[in-house]
Amino acid sequence: MKWQMAKSKWSRCSLREIGIPASDVAKQIGTSGQIVFLFFCALILFGCAKNVGPSGLGKVVGAITDSQTQKPIGGASITYLGNVMKFATSNSDGTYGITIPTGWQELNFAKDGYQAKAVKVNVIGEAAVTLNVELTPNDVTPKAARVTVSPTSVTLKIGQKQKFEIKAYDKDNSAITEFTVTTFIDPASLGSLSNDGTFTAKEAGEGTLTIKVGNVSAKATIIVN
Repeated sequence: MKWQMAKSKWSRCSLREIGIPASDVAKQIGTSGQIVFLFFCALILFGCAKNVGPSGLGKVVGAITDSQTQKPIGGASITYLGNVMKFATSNSDGTYGITIPTGWQELNFAKDGYQAKAVKVNVIGEAAVTLNVELTPNDVTPKAARVTVSPTSVTLKIGQKQKFEIKAYDKDNSAITEFTVTTFIDPASLGSLSNDGTFTAKEAGEGTLTIKVGNVSAKATIIVN
């Protein structure tokens, strides 16, 4: 008797499907033979089950770059913390690939010197999903694209005080919470400015308060009577 395994994937196997009538088995072999035969069949069935491809999985691919320089980040870790944990590492050119279950999943991206990031992605089994990620370096102060000072004009008497409110915004017009301010009063004899932005009038005249954050600035007019 010649045994042949089909090359295509089987999702179901039986003695009938592989051409072995059960009646012939009973007639041709005894009890001990049946045990050996059934063990052999079990191995065949196990092979059939093993040939069934994995289902419910999809691949996510993409590139990881530095949010400041746009340069690729190699050696970054990509982690899936689902029922079965999956790990991957980005290549020297920043590219990566990881196979995880289909549906909405969360991937965690991390690299020494960068802020970790968690991103949700909808994984489709039939085709790879592209997910490019930018990581922000640690301790990076956003660059100011605009700065404001309020009020923009004030009239005071000698000895009076006025507090100025200074705000800075990045290129996306989002407020920057921490920034360094440089101030200029022209003429300098007009008054002084404390660390909290309070101006004290000292001499009669008209002048300008200039507020500078990085490469951007704002001005306020000060008149002292």
